[in-house]
Amino acid sequence: MSWDDGTHAKVNRVQLTFDDVIRSIEVEYEGTNVQPQRRGTVGTNSDEFTLSSDEFITRVAGYYRTTFSGDVITALLFRTNKKTYGPYGNLTRNFFSADAPRNNQIAGFLGNSGSALNSINVHFAPIPPPGSIKPKPVGPGTGDAGSGQPASPGTGDAGGGPKPGGPGTGENGAGTKPSGPGTGENGAGTKPNDLGTGADGEGTKPGGSGTGEDGAGTKPGGLETGEDGAGTKPGGHGTGEDGAGTKPVGSGTGNDGGGPRPVIPGKMGPLGGDKGNEFDDVGFDGVKKITVGADEFSVTYIKIEYIKDGKVEIREHGTNRGQLKEFSVDYPNDNIVAVGGSYDHIFTYDTTLIKSLYFTTSRGFTSPLFGEKTGTDFEFQGENRGKLLGFHGRAGYAIDAIGAYFHTGSQGGEGGDPSKGGPKPVVPVKMGPLGGDRGNEFNDVGFDGVKRVAVAADEFSVTYIKIEYVKDGKVEIREHGTSRGQVKEFSVDYPNDNFTAVGGSYDHIFTYDTTLITSLYLTTSRGFTSPLFGEMKGTEFEFKGENGEKLIGFHGRAGHAIDAIGAYFDTGSKPGGDSNSGKGTDSGSSTKDSGKGTDSGSSTKDSGKGTDSGSSTKDSGKGTDSGSSTQDSGKGSDSGSSTQRLEAQGGKGGNQWDDGGDYDGVTKIHVAVGRGIEQISFEYVKNGQTKEGPARGVRGRRSTIGTFEISHPNEYLISVKGWSDSSNKIAGIQFKTNTKTSKYYGFEKLPGEESTDILLEVKDKKIVGFHGFADSHVNALGAYIAPAAN
Repeated sequence: MSWDDGTHAKVNRVQLTFDDVIRSIEVEYEGTNVQPQRRGTVGTNSDEFTLSSDEFITRVAGYYRTTFSGDVITALLFRTNKKTYGPYGNLTRNFFSADAPRNNQIAGFLGNSGSALNSINVHFAPIPPPGSIKPKPVGPGTGDAGSGQPASPGTGDAGGGPKPGGPGTGENGAGTKPSGPGTGENGAGTKPNDLGTGADGEGTKPGGSGTGEDGAGTKPGGLETGEDGAGTKPGGHGTGEDGAGTKPVGSGTGNDGGGPRPVIPGKMGPLGGDKGNEFDDVGFDGVKKITVGADEFSVTYIKIEYIKDGKVEIREHGTNRGQLKEFSVDYPNDNIVAVGGSYDHIFTYDTTLIKSLYFTTSRGFTSPLFGEKTGTDFEFQGENRGKLLGFHGRAGYAIDAIGAYFHTGSQGGEGGDPSKGGPKPVVPVKMGPLGGDRGNEFNDVGFDGVKRVAVAADEFSVTYIKIEYVKDGKVEIREHGTSRGQVKEFSVDYPNDNFTAVGGSYDHIFTYDTTLITSLYLTTSRGFTSPLFGEMKGTEFEFKGENGEKLIGFHGRAGHAIDAIGAYFDTGSKPGGDSNSGKGTDSGSSTKDSGKGTDSGSSTKDSGKGTDSGSSTKDSGKGTDSGSSTQDSGKGSDSGSSTQRLEAQGGKGGNQWDDGGDYDGVTKIHVAVGRGIEQISFEYVKNGQTKEGPARGVRGRRSTIGTFEISHPNEYLISVKGWSDSSNKIAGIQFKTNTKTSKYYGFEKLPGEESTDILLEVKDKKIVGFHGFADSHVNALGAYIAPAAN
């Protein structure tokens, strides 16, 4: 059910209930006599916070997961101009955020909810003048007259353009993010912390998931060994030195004599593993080109062309193995200003390695993704968009860990320094991508505008897009996806008319077991809208510039179809060609139903939990409403009107997967046994139709396959028991129905052997779906249960 609280003077109080997902949210606002309404149902746990009269919410962030029945919010965090509240719930793999533009606040919420909170969005409004909102006595608030509350500007439309509150939002062009008052964007280093934090102290402190977006020295927190800034260490360890007396950037201690602040590099990281040989590239003026090698396991090699005194110097780290790709910039006019990627524990090598890397420039261009984005995501970004000066980290057979040095004395490009009265560099606004995570990445940059777009769609999704770009008066064509289905096109009278908005929808396509773009449309500066390409279904979205700027490029992922899409908008000119420089890069996309997609800015999506490699937080529910045994029917969580979720049990590590629980039952179980349970898959039935779930784990060449069949509907699965060993892999497993018990797959536990028991069973309930964690083996298993009478 969709709901909308509207826009108010400010938020006074927020109450949440949650278990493994966010069940409900209830918000009390200033300036209204309307009683707060609970959105959703009551969860196992409850928490709330109340804001002071001069405290305003400036950011909402969180995580979500996709189930068979749709998306559901699993965690929420709220940041104000004074502190951080949360996170509440469980941090999963998919991150989203919504940041209020400068001098604005989040003054209302809207979204969708049923048995849980499915999506959340926000309304922005200017922060009222000091003193206009008094401390609230008992009784109604100040009302909306004279309180500084504006007329409702519409969802997310407060000076910074529409911004989504759903997953994957908060990207504001080339990494520039708006900050609310008190966030210390250019101050003495006091920055807000994100997920997993709760302190705004002097100096940069490590944040949790979603941190690292402001200032040199801010970096992902919750990681046990992370450095912060140029020597600032977490946990009150003081301000360690970085090199020859270099003091931490942003600590407030770097200028002792009243003279000009020295220009020093901001050191961030390293993040990743602890093996390999240490490297430290210092003393350079900038970076011109980067070559990265990656194989099926990790990033293996990095070659950097540095500039020093006008000459190129090359440094290489790791072992040149796998596919090589390179990314270069127009140095010194353009510079790399952000380094991001991911790291994960590689069970094949029993170590943590860098899994992927990408780079963003001062003009807003982003490199292809080098490697595969799995595990814990991170991004390093310099203070005031300072340019990248060098890398440091650990490497040997591969890239074990990586960090970066950023220049703190100048902007990323040479085109002017706004702090010194120079012109603000014009950078395109990058929005999205939204959609799925498969396919090959594409990135159409460097164009002046778009003249024509052709789109193909079949019965499932948008399959193909062909764009006629204009560059220096000439047409250049780019094609993405596979031309399949009906092709339609839409053109504009360029340059007199331009595309100014791109919208559509994306949905999970069960035929392919992936999320794809299901429809697209385009709007022009003269108000014309194209036909709808494809079928509008799933989550709707729209990208558009802050003040009607023209579309200058697409980016996203594509292969057999269009998996995900995003857009670049020009901030340097209006659609008709009028100069409009000097505008900020704070635009936004709006997702009308939990707009999931990328999460950019400086964020670590799976930090702050102390988990193994941070790929997910699978045991977060244990100890509250679950434990080593699942015989207590109160331990799970409702995922529907009658379905209950039992948390995954077993070993740590692996990648999270979820078959969902919207089935009538399980009909077949396939188990691959080698050195433990190497792979498992399930066949389900719903309304008489069978569905074969994906295989989880990797089957070895010497493994054997066993199949356990269940005669639905008279027979149904009631129990799963087994154990995981000290290597965090499920070693043995057995299944039981209401009429029989399967053979024992794998190895039976020996007395005294170190292990974790698995028991998925609730009295008078049947198992109708599975979820868990797997990598090279099956690490953990959880279940969805429903009344056996059903």
